[in-house]
Amino acid sequence: MSHYVYGPVPSRRLGRSLGVSLVPPKTCTYSCVYCQLGRTTDQTVERRSFFPPADILGEIGNALEVKGDVDHITFIGDGAPTLSSDIGLLIGQVKERFDVPVAVVTNGSLLFDARVRAELMAADRVLPTLATAEYKTWRRMHRPHGDLVLYAVIEGLVNFSQEYGGDLWLEVMLVHGLNDSDVSLKALRESIQRIRPGRVDLLTPIRPPTEDWVEVPEPDRVLRAEELLGSSEAMVSEADAPFDAADFGSCREAVLTICSRHPLRERIARDLCTRLNGEGAVEEMLFDEEIHTVRWRGETYLLPHHLVRNAGT
Repeated sequence: MSHYVYGPVPSRRLGRSLGVSLVPPKTCTYSCVYCQLGRTTDQTVERRSFFPPADILGEIGNALEVKGDVDHITFIGDGAPTLSSDIGLLIGQVKERFDVPVAVVTNGSLLFDARVRAELMAADRVLPTLATAEYKTWRRMHRPHGDLVLYAVIEGLVNFSQEYGGDLWLEVMLVHGLNDSDVSLKALRESIQRIRPGRVDLLTPIRPPTEDWVEVPEPDRVLRAEELLGSSEAMVSEADAPFDAADFGSCREAVLTICSRHPLRERIARDLCTRLNGEGAVEEMLFDEEIHTVRWRGETYLLPHHLVRNAGT
């Protein structure tokens, strides 16, 4: 199983996306209440090289050889990819070696740093998050590292938008009772108008969040957010395309690879195992405590044993 590269996974916006993780699991600047990967265990704003760039590039090359064409190579992974001081080098090397568009999915919290902005310039598209322009809401939703300042985060996004020549697609995660009121949305709209992204994508929690009190906004609030924010698309369900069994060598590899990146619906896992001739593998992994189950909104999801969830606020 690859250490740094996973997928390809189906993505609404990025198509068949080969994911690349540049930081260890749950190394992040935020510890978002809605995060599908659980609580941040190493919260930091210190950028450094976590893994050898040559190893990452080697795994990307191997994955492309084995798994065929992909629509994007996406730097995203298990935390904040911009914490990696190698991200600029790696984007450049990927662009030089492989004829595949590069995307970066980031929480945007480090874009106040001119070095980070410069390192992302060669990416074809960057998808940062901005969920609120209100300080108290930002603190409650994202539980940011103590050295971060909301004003600087927003100004970093504004500056990046002015400097960047690629596609800038802003993500707004909506959480019921936190940032879905008209007051919150109108304050956010003012910042978005300054950032001037190419598109605004509304997201709602579609898999079990870290904190069990997190709720999905009512449909009318999503529609209101679309109206106020000028959203290009509201993504309130998973991508329709199934996982390709041919991308995995075994059921165990498939389940661990996918659920380490996001909670995996048990029924999808069982279907995938059937296609990989791995009937009974899910039960074995549950018995061996490699994975565990979480119930959310009427469905059962599988997660790796190490993810920290529902640990309070």
